[in-house]
Amino acid sequence: MFDWLTGRRKREELFAAEMMKAAAAGQKLASLRSALSTLGVILPKDHPSPSFVAEAASGLTHTMLRTVGKSISDDDVLFTAGLFVFVAANHFSFQVAEPFEESASLAVAVLVGPSPTEFARAHTAIVDAYNSMSKADSPTLLAIGKTIARWTASPSAENYASLCELFSLCIANVKPT
Repeated sequence: MFDWLTGRRKREELFAAEMMKAAAAGQKLASLRSALSTLGVILPKDHPSPSFVAEAASGLTHTMLRTVGKSISDDDVLFTAGLFVFVAANHFSFQVAEPFEESASLAVAVLVGPSPTEFARAHTAIVDAYNSMSKADSPTLLAIGKTIARWTASPSAENYASLCELFSLCIANVKPT
């Protein structure tokens, strides 16, 4: 009955809350773009979408592959790169509020390229490993996630070197089951 008395105030409060949310999302997006630009990863100018997150995650992973001098033609490297791209997609999709599952699957597709057989071979193993490691609160996935988050928040050469060191360590020690 008295909605007309409080309606304007509620609308203003909702509007202010939405503006603050949009500003925070814009800051996270700008931070992600800035961090990836330090590595030369150029992201599409469009608004965040699952394909945007996929490009960001696979761009970071491709850059790490070049830095450590590895190729995804090796199964162990592909598996490890797939885990990293999944964790990066998880972090990035959270930052820009996009669906993780679609973003992560697209990131694997961008990582392996246009071959449907390569995608099918890599995707199944990576998803199964990621899911089982996530359920078990794997220290490996936690370390990858924290290292990616630290580098994204502060994209210094030192943090990137730590990320590449962890990537190399995982390539040497993490094997698909």
